[in-house]
Amino acid sequence: MKFKVLIVDDELQSRNILNSFCEEYFKEKVDVVAQCSNVDDAIVAIEKHQPDLLFLDIDMPDKNGFDLVNHFLYKPFEIVFITGHANHYVDAIKCSAFDYLMKPINPLNLRSVIERLENKSLFNSINRNEILIANIKNKTQLVVSNSNGFNNITINSILYLEADENYTNIVLLDEKILVTKTLKAILDLIADKKFLRVSKSFGVNINHVIRFISDTYQLEMINGDKVQVSEKLFTKKMLIDAFNK
Repeated sequence: MKFKVLIVDDELQSRNILNSFCEEYFKEKVDVVAQCSNVDDAIVAIEKHQPDLLFLDIDMPDKNGFDLVNHFLYKPFEIVFITGHANHYVDAIKCSAFDYLMKPINPLNLRSVIERLENKSLFNSINRNEILIANIKNKTQLVVSNSNGFNNITINSILYLEADENYTNIVLLDEKILVTKTLKAILDLIADKKFLRVSKSFGVNINHVIRFISDTYQLEMINGDKVQVSEKLFTKKMLIDAFNK
Protein backbone atom coordinates (compact mmCIF):
# COMPACT_ATOMS: atom_id res chain seq x y z
CA MET A 1 0.00 0.00 0.00
CA LYS A 2 1.31 3.45 -0.96
CA PHE A 3 0.84 6.55 1.16
CA LYS A 4 -0.89 9.42 -0.62
CA VAL A 5 1.18 12.58 -0.24
CA LEU A 6 0.25 16.21 -0.82
CA ILE A 7 2.96 18.88 -1.12
CA VAL A 8 2.02 22.45 -0.16
CA ASP A 9 4.65 25.15 -0.70
CA ASP A 10 4.53 28.54 -2.41
CA GLU A 11 8.02 28.01 -3.86
CA LEU A 12 7.97 26.01 -7.11
CA GLN A 13 11.58 24.88 -6.72
CA SER A 14 10.94 23.54 -3.23
CA ARG A 15 7.88 21.61 -4.44
CA ASN A 16 9.81 20.15 -7.35
CA ILE A 17 12.76 19.10 -5.21
CA LEU A 18 10.53 17.38 -2.65
CA ASN A 19 8.53 15.70 -5.39
CA SER A 20 11.69 14.46 -7.13
CA PHE A 21 13.01 13.01 -3.86
CA CYS A 22 9.73 11.14 -3.37
CA GLU A 23 9.86 9.76 -6.90
CA GLU A 24 13.55 8.87 -6.84
CA TYR A 25 13.89 7.36 -3.38
CA PHE A 26 10.39 6.37 -2.23
CA LYS A 27 8.34 5.60 -5.34
CA GLU A 28 7.42 2.17 -3.95
CA LYS A 29 6.02 3.70 -0.78
CA VAL A 30 4.52 7.10 -1.60
CA ASP A 31 2.39 8.60 -4.33
CA VAL A 32 2.41 12.40 -4.67
CA VAL A 33 -1.23 13.02 -5.56
CA ALA A 34 -0.97 16.82 -5.91
CA GLN A 35 1.20 19.88 -5.43
CA CYS A 36 -0.28 23.17 -4.26
CA SER A 37 1.18 26.66 -4.02
CA ASN A 38 -1.31 28.11 -1.53
CA VAL A 39 -3.66 27.20 1.29
CA ASP A 40 -6.94 27.57 -0.60
CA ASP A 41 -5.85 25.19 -3.38
CA ALA A 42 -4.55 22.78 -0.76
CA ILE A 43 -7.93 22.65 1.02
CA VAL A 44 -9.59 21.66 -2.26
CA ALA A 45 -6.88 19.06 -2.97
CA ILE A 46 -7.19 17.56 0.52
CA GLU A 47 -10.94 17.14 0.16
CA LYS A 48 -10.47 15.60 -3.28
CA HIS A 49 -7.53 13.25 -2.68
CA GLN A 50 -7.82 12.46 1.04
CA PRO A 51 -4.03 12.28 1.51
CA ASP A 52 -2.29 10.32 4.24
CA LEU A 53 0.53 12.83 4.62
CA LEU A 54 0.96 16.59 4.07
CA PHE A 55 4.38 18.12 3.45
CA LEU A 56 3.37 21.63 4.47
CA ASP A 57 5.38 24.83 4.19
CA ILE A 58 4.78 27.20 7.09
CA ASP A 59 5.78 30.59 5.69
CA MET A 60 3.52 31.37 2.74
CA PRO A 61 1.92 34.68 1.70
CA ASP A 62 -1.71 35.47 2.54
CA LYS A 63 -2.36 32.27 4.54
CA ASN A 64 0.34 30.19 6.18
CA GLY A 65 0.63 26.51 7.03
CA PHE A 66 -1.03 26.90 10.40
CA ASP A 67 -4.05 28.49 8.73
CA LEU A 68 -4.42 25.33 6.68
CA VAL A 69 -4.15 23.08 9.72
CA ASN A 70 -6.70 25.15 11.65
CA HIS A 71 -9.19 24.90 8.79
CA PHE A 72 -9.79 21.23 9.60
CA LEU A 73 -11.43 20.26 12.87
CA TYR A 74 -10.69 16.61 12.16
CA LYS A 75 -7.43 15.77 10.43
CA PRO A 76 -7.30 12.26 8.94
CA PHE A 77 -3.76 12.94 7.71
CA GLU A 78 -0.32 13.40 9.19
CA ILE A 79 1.48 16.75 8.92
CA VAL A 80 5.17 17.28 8.29
CA PHE A 81 5.99 20.97 8.44
CA ILE A 82 8.62 22.25 6.01
CA THR A 83 10.34 25.53 6.86
CA GLY A 84 13.53 27.51 6.62
CA HIS A 85 13.29 28.62 10.25
CA ALA A 86 13.38 26.82 13.58
CA ASN A 87 11.21 29.34 15.43
CA HIS A 88 7.84 27.68 14.76
CA TYR A 89 8.44 24.43 16.60
CA VAL A 90 6.25 25.28 19.62
CA ASP A 91 3.26 25.80 17.33
CA ALA A 92 4.17 22.62 15.45
CA ILE A 93 4.06 20.68 18.70
CA LYS A 94 0.67 22.19 19.55
CA CYS A 95 -0.59 20.94 16.17
CA SER A 96 0.69 17.43 16.97
CA ALA A 97 2.80 17.54 13.84
CA PHE A 98 4.34 14.27 12.75
CA ASP A 99 7.65 15.98 12.05
CA TYR A 100 9.31 19.33 11.34
CA LEU A 101 11.93 19.44 8.59
CA MET A 102 14.27 22.30 7.81
CA LYS A 103 14.94 23.50 4.28
CA PRO A 104 16.77 22.44 2.22
CA ILE A 105 15.31 18.96 2.63
CA ASN A 106 17.57 16.00 3.26
CA PRO A 107 16.45 12.68 1.68
CA LEU A 108 17.73 10.90 4.80
CA ASN A 109 15.24 12.85 6.92
CA LEU A 110 12.49 11.96 4.46
CA ARG A 111 13.38 8.31 4.85
CA SER A 112 12.98 8.66 8.60
CA VAL A 113 9.53 10.21 8.11
CA ILE A 114 8.35 7.42 5.79
CA GLU A 115 9.69 4.68 8.05
CA ARG A 116 7.98 6.21 11.07
CA LEU A 117 4.77 6.61 9.10
CA GLU A 118 4.85 2.89 8.30
CA ASN A 119 5.13 2.16 12.01
CA LYS A 120 3.11 5.02 13.44
CA SER A 121 1.05 2.69 15.62
CA LEU A 122 4.22 2.27 17.68
CA PHE A 123 4.32 5.97 18.55
CA ASN A 124 1.89 7.56 20.97
CA SER A 125 1.45 11.33 21.13
CA ILE A 126 4.05 11.75 23.89
CA ASN A 127 6.69 9.87 21.91
CA ARG A 128 5.79 11.86 18.83
CA ASN A 129 6.41 15.17 20.59
CA GLU A 130 9.68 13.91 22.02
CA ILE A 131 10.86 12.91 18.56
CA LEU A 132 9.72 16.23 17.09
CA ILE A 133 11.59 18.24 19.70
CA ALA A 134 14.71 16.11 19.30
CA ASN A 135 14.69 16.51 15.54
CA ILE A 136 14.50 20.29 15.88
CA LYS A 137 16.99 20.81 18.68
CA ASN A 138 19.59 18.20 17.71
CA LYS A 139 20.24 19.32 14.16
CA THR A 140 23.68 18.01 13.19
CA GLN A 141 23.57 18.14 9.39
CA LEU A 142 23.24 20.96 6.90
CA VAL A 143 21.97 20.02 3.44
CA VAL A 144 22.67 22.56 0.69
CA SER A 145 21.90 22.25 -3.00
CA ASN A 146 24.45 22.71 -5.76
CA SER A 147 24.41 22.57 -9.56
CA ASN A 148 24.84 18.79 -9.58
CA GLY A 149 22.66 17.79 -6.63
CA PHE A 150 23.27 18.56 -2.96
CA ASN A 151 25.88 18.37 -0.21
CA ASN A 152 25.13 16.84 3.18
CA ILE A 153 27.50 18.61 5.57
CA THR A 154 28.16 17.82 9.23
CA ILE A 155 27.62 21.18 10.89
CA ASN A 156 30.50 20.87 13.36
CA SER A 157 32.91 20.23 10.46
CA ILE A 158 32.33 23.77 9.19
CA LEU A 159 35.23 26.08 10.11
CA TYR A 160 33.69 29.32 8.92
CA LEU A 161 31.31 30.91 6.44
CA GLU A 162 32.30 33.64 4.00
CA ALA A 163 29.75 35.83 2.24
CA ASP A 164 30.12 36.38 -1.50
CA GLU A 165 27.29 38.75 -2.43
CA ASN A 166 24.18 36.49 -2.59
CA TYR A 167 26.34 33.37 -2.27
CA THR A 168 28.22 31.86 0.66
CA ASN A 169 31.44 29.87 0.82
CA ILE A 170 31.20 27.07 3.39
CA VAL A 171 34.79 26.40 4.44
CA LEU A 172 35.68 22.94 5.74
CA LEU A 173 39.11 21.67 6.74
CA ASP A 174 39.92 20.35 3.26
CA GLU A 175 37.17 21.78 1.05
CA LYS A 176 35.31 24.97 0.20
CA ILE A 177 31.70 24.71 -1.00
CA LEU A 178 29.96 27.61 -2.74
CA VAL A 179 26.19 27.65 -2.16
CA THR A 180 23.44 29.87 -3.53
CA LYS A 181 22.30 31.24 -0.18
CA THR A 182 23.23 34.36 1.74
CA LEU A 183 25.35 34.21 4.86
CA LYS A 184 22.33 35.15 6.98
CA ALA A 185 20.25 32.36 5.42
CA ILE A 186 22.93 29.77 6.17
CA LEU A 187 23.31 30.95 9.77
CA ASP A 188 19.52 30.80 10.19
CA LEU A 189 19.52 27.22 8.90
CA ILE A 190 22.33 26.20 11.24
CA ALA A 191 20.75 27.97 14.24
CA ASP A 192 23.66 26.98 16.48
CA LYS A 193 25.12 29.19 19.22
CA LYS A 194 28.60 27.86 18.36
CA PHE A 195 28.41 29.96 15.18
CA LEU A 196 29.13 33.63 15.61
CA ARG A 197 28.75 36.29 12.94
CA VAL A 198 31.84 38.43 13.47
CA SER A 199 31.40 40.80 10.53
CA LYS A 200 29.23 41.49 7.51
CA SER A 201 31.22 38.93 5.54
CA PHE A 202 32.11 36.19 8.04
CA GLY A 203 30.54 33.75 10.46
CA VAL A 204 32.81 31.42 12.44
CA ASN A 205 32.46 28.15 14.31
CA ILE A 206 34.01 29.14 17.64
CA ASN A 207 35.08 25.52 18.22
CA HIS A 208 37.59 25.90 15.40
CA VAL A 209 39.14 29.24 16.38
CA ILE A 210 42.72 29.07 17.66
CA ARG A 211 43.29 32.67 18.69
CA PHE A 212 42.41 36.32 18.30
CA ILE A 213 45.10 38.61 16.82
CA SER A 214 44.65 42.12 18.27
CA ASP A 215 47.01 43.87 15.85
CA THR A 216 45.03 42.89 12.76
CA TYR A 217 41.70 42.27 14.54
CA GLN A 218 41.48 38.78 13.06
CA LEU A 219 40.62 35.28 14.23
CA GLU A 220 42.99 32.49 13.29
CA MET A 221 41.23 29.23 12.38
CA ILE A 222 42.62 25.71 12.84
CA ASN A 223 43.52 25.52 9.14
CA GLY A 224 45.57 28.72 9.34
CA ASP A 225 43.02 30.98 7.63
CA LYS A 226 42.50 34.44 9.07
CA VAL A 227 38.96 35.80 9.47
CA GLN A 228 38.41 39.53 9.85
CA VAL A 229 36.38 40.72 12.83
CA SER A 230 34.38 43.94 12.68
CA GLU A 231 35.59 46.48 15.25
CA LYS A 232 32.16 48.12 15.01
CA LEU A 233 30.47 44.91 16.17
CA PHE A 234 32.95 43.68 18.76
CA THR A 235 35.34 45.08 21.27
CA LYS A 236 37.91 42.60 22.55
CA LYS A 237 35.87 42.10 25.73
CA MET A 238 32.64 41.57 23.77
CA LEU A 239 34.39 38.95 21.66
CA ILE A 240 35.65 37.13 24.75
CA ASP A 241 32.16 37.20 26.27
CA ALA A 242 30.66 35.84 23.04
CA PHE A 243 33.12 32.95 23.02
CA ASN A 244 32.43 32.15 26.67
CA LYS A 245 28.65 31.84 26.30
